[in-house]
Amino acid sequence: GLWRLLFGNFTCIWGTTPNLDTVKGLTVETLQFYDVTEIPDRVFDTIKGDITGTPGNILVIKNVLDYDDTPLTIENAEKNGLILSVAKGASGDGPEISLSDKYVENYTLCGEDNDTIFLWLSDDCAKVNMQSDGIEAVYLSGGTMFSIVSDGNAEMTFDPDAASASYQAEEDAEIELTVQRNSNSEKDWMSAEITTDLNADGKVTLTLREDGIPQISGPAGQKYDVSTKTDHSGSGIPNATVEEVMEFFGEEPTPSFSDVSTSAYYYDAVQWAVEQGITTGTSARTFSPDEPCTRAQVVTFIWRALGLDDLSSRSTENPFRDVPSGAYYRDPVLWAAENGITTGTSATTFSPDDACTRAQVVTFLWRTDYPPKKISGPVGFRDVHIEDYFWFPVKWALEREITTGTSADTFSPHQTCTRAEVVTFLYRDFA
Repeated sequence: GLWRLLFGNFTCIWGTTPNLDTVKGLTVETLQFYDVTEIPDRVFDTIKGDITGTPGNILVIKNVLDYDDTPLTIENAEKNGLILSVAKGASGDGPEISLSDKYVENYTLCGEDNDTIFLWLSDDCAKVNMQSDGIEAVYLSGGTMFSIVSDGNAEMTFDPDAASASYQAEEDAEIELTVQRNSNSEKDWMSAEITTDLNADGKVTLTLREDGIPQISGPAGQKYDVSTKTDHSGSGIPNATVEEVMEFFGEEPTPSFSDVSTSAYYYDAVQWAVEQGITTGTSARTFSPDEPCTRAQVVTFIWRALGLDDLSSRSTENPFRDVPSGAYYRDPVLWAAENGITTGTSATTFSPDDACTRAQVVTFLWRTDYPPKKISGPVGFRDVHIEDYFWFPVKWALEREITTGTSADTFSPHQTCTRAEVVTFLYRDFA
């Protein structure tokens, strides 16, 4: 029964119980709008009424002692910093648990065998990654609760800003993802749970959209058992496709494009762009990801991604004779020209139908990040030189992980930028 907890430095806590009076932060009001059956009973019974304050990010890991032979690692996804790790102790008598005092404001161990750990995470530690061979975890942040139960080796992510929980399988596994919202919301459901058998390398994400509708993304053809629950009723459907799940939730699914595979690097970007009204497909069933993106399309996509409207352009005169007043891109083009995002191809032409290059697209995006950042240091691409107009934009795009180049040492600045590449750049910059 010897195991250790590292909190900054090694501290032996065997045989002791944390003093709840010293744990900063939780009132019953913090949890009263949640379906607390998703929190282990022992944890809830321990914390309610005994802790004061309102922590923003709460993480509960059940059966923490079971990770003796199956290591568990939890990290701050934004800063790549360790939050918690559990591994076999050097003596072989039990697991060694390590905590970071940088990201953990406080903690308590609960349960008959001290086998459940309750963590209050710091405010700058919202998005978390977990790596484990099986897990049962609950996470509360920003008014939303997520839980993940799995029996396989996987990487998992809780992202409260995106209101999502993701599971990336490294081996075949049965998983259960749950998302819950504050029951004061207008929607008549309180929690949504999906259960599915996921093959190795498959990824499933459960997202709670801003309109309160849960949304699932996963491998093509994946089937799900889905249930919803409120404080007065429940319902569900078995063995459902994504489309059937969305219909069950009373929402039309995002258009499914026959030429956008769920395994494509741009899949999430296309879904996001369509959901945000940034672009539509080239038809009801096609997106045409490999088609060139024109100058008119690129500035229009950026304009929409920034949430601008027809009042954003204040020009009373249109200098471009190839930009007609009724064109869908008229206002975006005039806005871009007024704000130095781009200029015409001459004093009187914009060339809206010309294809945009990769260098031009990252330059447009760089100029929207006002004032444009001039980041020093090598770029690392043999086809990008210090004298090029796009040198700073490419360096900026690399720093922001908007692009990684077309190979380890090439950016291909003069290569035509496809529709897939453009929406991916936008997704990485704005989403």
